[in-house]
Amino acid sequence: MSKQVSQFEASKTVSSAVLPPLRIDKAYVLSHATHRPAYFKGLVLFRSGMVHVDTTAGRLGELYCRIGDHPTVTVHFHPDGTLGEVFCPACYGHVQNGWCEHGVAAVLALLPPEGEEHTSIREEDVGRMVSRYTHLVSETYPHLMGQSCHGVHLYPRLTVDQTSGGTMRFFLELSIGKNRKYAVRSVKEFCGAFSSERAVAYGKELEFVHVPAAFVSEDRPLIGFVRQTVEEWQAILQAILAGGGSPIGRRLLMTPVQMAGLMPVLAGREVPVSLPGREEDVPLLIQEGAQGMDIQMKFSQPEGERLTMTLFPQGKREVYCRTPCIMLWGDRLVHLSDKDAALLLPALDLLDVCGGQVSIPEEYQNRVLSTALPALEQRGWAQVDGTIHRVRTASMTPRIWLDRQGSQVLCKLQFDYGVEDPSALPQRDLPREEHVIGVLVENGFRSLPEKDHYVLNGEENLLRLAREGVGQLQEVAEVYVTAAFKSIRLRLPVKPRLTIKREGSQLLIGLENDHYTRAELWELLQAVEEKKPYHRLPDGSFAPMDNAAVQQLSQVADVLHMREEDVLQNRIQVPAYLEAGLESLLSQNKDIDVQLDAKFTQDILSLSNYERQPFTPPDWMTVQLWDYQTSGVKWMKALERYGMGGILADEMGLGKTLQATTLIASGKGKGRTLIVCPTSLVYNWKSEVRRFAPELSVCVVSGNAEQRAPMIKEAKEDVMITSYDLLRRDISLYRNIHFHYCFIDEAQYIKNHQTQNAISVKQVSADIRYALTGTPVENTPGDLWSIFDFIMPGYLGPYDRFKHKLETPILSGDEDAADCLRRLTSPFILRRMKKDVLDQLPPKLETAMACGMTTEQRKLYAAYLAKARNQFETEMGDGGEKNRIRMLALLTRLRQLCAHPGLFVDHYRGGSGKLDLLLELIQDGMLEGHRILIFSQFAQMLHLISDTLQDMGISHFLLEGNTPSQERVKMVESFNKGEAAVFLLSLKAGGTGLNLTGADTVIHFDPWWNPAVENQATDRAHRIGQKKVVHVIRLYAENSVEERILDLQNRKRALIDQLISSGDGAGGLDLEDLRHLFS
Repeated sequence: MSKQVSQFEASKTVSSAVLPPLRIDKAYVLSHATHRPAYFKGLVLFRSGMVHVDTTAGRLGELYCRIGDHPTVTVHFHPDGTLGEVFCPACYGHVQNGWCEHGVAAVLALLPPEGEEHTSIREEDVGRMVSRYTHLVSETYPHLMGQSCHGVHLYPRLTVDQTSGGTMRFFLELSIGKNRKYAVRSVKEFCGAFSSERAVAYGKELEFVHVPAAFVSEDRPLIGFVRQTVEEWQAILQAILAGGGSPIGRRLLMTPVQMAGLMPVLAGREVPVSLPGREEDVPLLIQEGAQGMDIQMKFSQPEGERLTMTLFPQGKREVYCRTPCIMLWGDRLVHLSDKDAALLLPALDLLDVCGGQVSIPEEYQNRVLSTALPALEQRGWAQVDGTIHRVRTASMTPRIWLDRQGSQVLCKLQFDYGVEDPSALPQRDLPREEHVIGVLVENGFRSLPEKDHYVLNGEENLLRLAREGVGQLQEVAEVYVTAAFKSIRLRLPVKPRLTIKREGSQLLIGLENDHYTRAELWELLQAVEEKKPYHRLPDGSFAPMDNAAVQQLSQVADVLHMREEDVLQNRIQVPAYLEAGLESLLSQNKDIDVQLDAKFTQDILSLSNYERQPFTPPDWMTVQLWDYQTSGVKWMKALERYGMGGILADEMGLGKTLQATTLIASGKGKGRTLIVCPTSLVYNWKSEVRRFAPELSVCVVSGNAEQRAPMIKEAKEDVMITSYDLLRRDISLYRNIHFHYCFIDEAQYIKNHQTQNAISVKQVSADIRYALTGTPVENTPGDLWSIFDFIMPGYLGPYDRFKHKLETPILSGDEDAADCLRRLTSPFILRRMKKDVLDQLPPKLETAMACGMTTEQRKLYAAYLAKARNQFETEMGDGGEKNRIRMLALLTRLRQLCAHPGLFVDHYRGGSGKLDLLLELIQDGMLEGHRILIFSQFAQMLHLISDTLQDMGISHFLLEGNTPSQERVKMVESFNKGEAAVFLLSLKAGGTGLNLTGADTVIHFDPWWNPAVENQATDRAHRIGQKKVVHVIRLYAENSVEERILDLQNRKRALIDQLISSGDGAGGLDLEDLRHLFS
């Protein structure tokens, strides 16, 4: 045993002959410990004198250290003073990363003793301090400290999985990088790099010191969370591995974050503290913050010597935790804020290694004086003595030199403080230096490896610098440019002049510019599509393209469909109907000089003031127009006056048909009118025209091909009505017919310009064309183009050009293109909503809409009607109540045929004109945001409608007589909350006791004998005092018993009282009434 003891020396020092000076310090040891508790346990073992170093045994580069009764620890070292492996047999296999407490104690024993004078300092220690202060200063002056690594991103990835026991687990993974991502292979080592603030390499392109300032600000909270979580887990695992069981026992284990939370609670109190390596408790004052620490770091540099940095006061110090920072400072236990810790610890780490004073190597002196000194001075923790020649200058002059090399601009920056003595240290104006560099960066410059040199790349950036950036730089610095930079030729912005003159049916337009030839103007117009801020002209000069004038001129050129030869000859001739769109486009113009002749101005005033024009409908019309309807007719007449068409896009129920009919009536004698509409609306148009304007003769194109041909060729009527379907088949018969007006109803039928519907209507010859629709743009701007291609062919140009210039940009979110299209089309679209004209409308808008029957439906109806007439004449001659009931049954069958023959005809497949019309109304109403109630007397009809809506994917409710009360209430509540747009109701079951004020449209599918019952049903949606208008639509089959029922109601108003008092309304019908119904 004595021999063994003689080989081991119980000492804290090892001769330099045995061991070269180690290039490590306590911070290095702490960073390599398995965890913080392992470091403190090793520190206790070392300070208790339990480490014995064998100075005789071992191979070259090895030392053996025995710690008490534990097996010997082997420490490998290199001749340059760096450490290799530290091996502890006692902990082998138990510790995966870092040194155990035995390894820590062994390495601490190899360090120079505390307080020993350091004759030399490792350059990397100073470099590490400089890097840390550089990062710290870069948070305030990011451009000025551009050489440091900052802007690193952290990329989190989460995993959620489930254990076999059903417990959910969550995992976090990290990647790191700037230009590319690198996986963080060990979260623990990642956090350890922050604790020791050491540099870590993730690849050839990314190596930096791990401090929070190196990362983008939004990732710093994530870093804090990860570090806190790792420390908490390490504390818990250490307690378990150390055999201490639960962290909550006689003592409460606290993580550093929890300890930092305790410090403000105990602040100002003197508390007994058990410190590592101390047998007895030490009374310490608990302190929150740096006040009272009296920190001073003195900077001095005697002539001919190195810069020296000394810490005062010299007392007992120990940093127990770095983040959050908890440290021993003399007789105090202090918790520093993160900001103060980041400022103090870099210098303190270096000074502690060097015994409180450090001599800075020459290559680091300027960086220390430009980073550490200003940062510490600002906090009041630094003093500069008289040995450092510190010059306080009155002002600083920034100077910038710019040189062009191709598409690059090289920049040299100098901050002149007027100090001639090279040894003097000027007091720098860091905020102003930062501002100057910031202006460079804003103009596209980036720093080069050579100090104070910057580069700007790219022709666009170069031109923007020459146009705007040089002026910005001159505001903050003296700027000098080379001849190469001066050679950049920037032209003045385009400032065009347009002259517009009206001559007959044409507009003559001239285009001039003082600074550009017409050929150059044409080239610039073509270059707009490139969306570049500058365009190089053939002479090598550059024209700015980002000014409003050239962009607006491009839009004007598109509207006018300018050609190169027109621009070069300065004679652009276009149809006069373009003047309204052109005026709208130029109305907000401030960059183009526009000169208009008197005729053009007069036309525009007349169009924009159309409401002031006098108009009186023909006195033979049978209906009085509301003011907004009169305004609509005036608008159409104003367009007609200048040979233009338009889109009347009023909301459903505002009377588009009446306004069109009034225009046709006012133009009687000018020529014939063609109306094209969906099949379901043909007979409604016929009914409306005859009702509103009885002096207009009307022809409905119907029948088979042989019947339609002579009807079309020989027609002399004022108004001809056909469907899209029939026009498509008969278009060849219309080629030799010219109309004054051509109206298309439900114009969305031609929204696809490639369909036969669109192709056919555009072949009709007419002076003036109008489109009626409630939804002019359903899907894309292309829908609008197709309708405009009908009302004013060529106005929006060819579709391919329109798609390229407007549709595609609009669908990509281009607001300028959307605004351009809006300005071009707005003069030709008139749309009013019910809410816009509410003061002119009655509480209920009531409309009767006629529909035709399908061919098969009409055949069945005609056969059944003939049979019913014969039976009526035979049986009613005998008289009696029994025969009256039988006749009413016959009338019910006729009404069912009007609704849908499938109600009682088995295997019927011939369709229903009324159902087709209803579906049109539902789809149009839903597109406009309306909510619809549909009433029918026939429950089976409601099911037919429901099945059809279901096939179409339209959500709806169905309420009939057998619907349970609770379900009724639930359906009504759901509908009023907006859960479906359509509600089907049995007239009797839904006519009373329901509040369906969520609806604004009521459709009566089949006329009821008693209009009072219909009114009661309508009142489900309409309530006194509500502000919205309810639109009531009554559908009826043209030339049928339903039309006779409505006629009787209109002719014999007195009959209503009888109907109300007689139950179902049939008792008030006399023999002549019944005969009229069967007529």
